[in-house]
Amino acid sequence: MQSQFSLIEPELGIRIIIFGGWAMIVLGFLKMIIWSFGEIAPGCYDKIKSDGVRKFMIGKGNRLLFGLGGFLTILLGGFFVLIGIFITRLFNLA
Repeated sequence: MQSQFSLIEPELGIRIIIFGGWAMIVLGFLKMIIWSFGEIAPGCYDKIKSDGVRKFMIGKGNRLLFGLGGFLTILLGGFFVLIGIFITRLFNLA
């Protein structure tokens, strides 16, 4: 049921929240893979000639912070997925 003030249906909003959470989880895993590849094979990113691209790939110097950011992105995405599922079940929107 849509009120006069809502822009989208609540069911669609919950689906967007859950989809966004899964997207964050995937991006967090990709970030962790890039970080772990740099830790397993040190110097593998030295072949990239562009400073901007290299800093983008390894996190501008602090690789541990880059890896931790990937882990936190996974946790935050999981939180959004769980909240979306909880709200769906709480209000029987499925």
